Amino acid sequence: MMEIRDLARLVADSKKEREPVVRTWDLISRYVAGKQSLSFDRKINQFIRRQRTDNRVVINRLLGIQRTVVAKLQIIYPSVGVLPASPSSEDIAKAELSEEAIQYNFHNDNMKDTLNEHILSLVQFGTAALHTYYDADQDRVTTKNVSPYDLFVEVGATNLEESRFVAVRSFVQKEVLEEAYPNQKSRIEDYTPVKPDDKPANETLADRCEIFEVYVDDGRHLIMFDGKALYEGEWDGSHPVCISRYTKLPREFWGIGLIEPCLELQNLYNQARTQVLKNVELMSNPKWLIPKTAGVSADSIRGKAGEKIYYNPAGGTPQQLPAAPLPSYVFDNIQRLQSEIQDVAGIHNISMGKRTVGVTSGKAIEALAAQDTGQLQLTQASIESTTAHTFGKVLQLMKQHYTEGKMVAMFDTYGKAVFKELKSSNIVDDPDVFINSSSMFQDTKQTRDAQVVELFQLQLIDKETAMRELSFKTGTGYRLEKAATMSHAREALAAVIAGFEIEIMANDDIDAFKSVFSSFIKSGDYYDLPEETQDVIASILNALLVPLDDAALQGLEGKPVVYPRPAPEPSSARRIPSNAGFDPQAILEENAEAAGEIP
Repeated sequence: MMEIRDLARLVADSKKEREPVVRTWDLISRYVAGKQSLSFDRKINQFIRRQRTDNRVVINRLLGIQRTVVAKLQIIYPSVGVLPASPSSEDIAKAELSEEAIQYNFHNDNMKDTLNEHILSLVQFGTAALHTYYDADQDRVTTKNVSPYDLFVEVGATNLEESRFVAVRSFVQKEVLEEAYPNQKSRIEDYTPVKPDDKPANETLADRCEIFEVYVDDGRHLIMFDGKALYEGEWDGSHPVCISRYTKLPREFWGIGLIEPCLELQNLYNQARTQVLKNVELMSNPKWLIPKTAGVSADSIRGKAGEKIYYNPAGGTPQQLPAAPLPSYVFDNIQRLQSEIQDVAGIHNISMGKRTVGVTSGKAIEALAAQDTGQLQLTQASIESTTAHTFGKVLQLMKQHYTEGKMVAMFDTYGKAVFKELKSSNIVDDPDVFINSSSMFQDTKQTRDAQVVELFQLQLIDKETAMRELSFKTGTGYRLEKAATMSHAREALAAVIAGFEIEIMANDDIDAFKSVFSSFIKSGDYYDLPEETQDVIASILNALLVPLDDAALQGLEGKPVVYPRPAPEPSSARRIPSNAGFDPQAILEENAEAAGEIP
């Protein structure tokens, strides 16, 4: 087993070894922010702004490209599946409940924001990580994005599997650390704050302690401070840290991001634009040719409007020397550099919402946009893999810590809020999580919707399935409408249970009534009812399952159909009086209380 001091030395070696990489990240951050007139001062070990004696122009081409790529990688809630441990009904039910647990965690833990932050780090720096852990104070499983600045692995490792440890760094206030570890108070008070790698010296937060949360391959989990362990425990299951890379290089741990290959081209672009600006300045204020005997002093010409210049005609007339215009290849070079930046980044005008010269066909525009998106497939695959691994870890930690169970708010298939019990016994033992392809990223929604519509037009899927799969604008409206019809059907069921007679219109959503009544008959609550009420519910469902022909439908259009047929005996059913004060919502709440859901 590795000693604590040896582990601290390995972390320190990792921090020192990656200094050149950190310097590149610093340069990328500043270039994206438009601070491109920089030089590195080795004395103070940081970047400083160059003296702008050359009037250097900065036209930031990188920010727009980064924003475009980040927007293409923005995520929605993905279609997540959990494989059951066996074909048994019990394991299948656990797999379905595990999927619901992931959905709950995604919304409750603001995973969408975390993943989008993860994507931003990934695009800019080439590497990012997700750290999943159980927060005892909040009693929940949570996931945080880890900047590459705060990620450390063994020197020479090309992936997590090769490294004997992975460390996640954070900066904690001294007061917070002293409260958590009072036995280390004196050592914490004497600690000298360390400047974060991604902060200039003048932006260092005061009274912050550098903390490393270390996961060792022998199963140990440590909190390290100033070379010593504040806490030492164990971690179980899959690795709690997962890595994504924008572009993975062979035999390299750190990936290459979007910006790094474009830095030199951005410099050349700025130089070309500076050259044009200098020429414009020279042409607007050309040099003068003045004979020495003209009597014009050196400070007589100031380049101001209406300026009077006195000279000796006998000595010769002062003349302006017109500047030669820039050759056309200078402007061609600017256009070429702009195109090369886009080519290297894999993002062109069509993806940035700009018109492409010579491209007018819709198919051609679609093909060019698909070409740019296609270059992101490897990055998307890395994000999907990382997310699936993270969801698997979420389930493992839920199973480990939610032993007593907790009531949580979820959404059902139709967007209806329900309360369900989340406990370890309902979660699969060894979760195998997968994400359906093309379901995670916002940019693929149009392609996905087009595919669904095409399948519907080919009659390969029905309308119900198509509307459910159109999970964006149209689908949202569908789910809201479906939720309303389902609620109406539940109210009707509650009325039947209470002994009332119900009326179902021909233009009601019969499928919703079928779903509600058939689901209730399969539940234990159905068998707790009197036999007379059971018979009424069964007769209604049987009537619903009998399709009506077109003639019958025409005759019933807009008219009520009374179920059950024949009407129940007065002892078991009664018509609703006009002044009965019938509250179906209250009845539904009473009957749904046992099921733990909010009607």
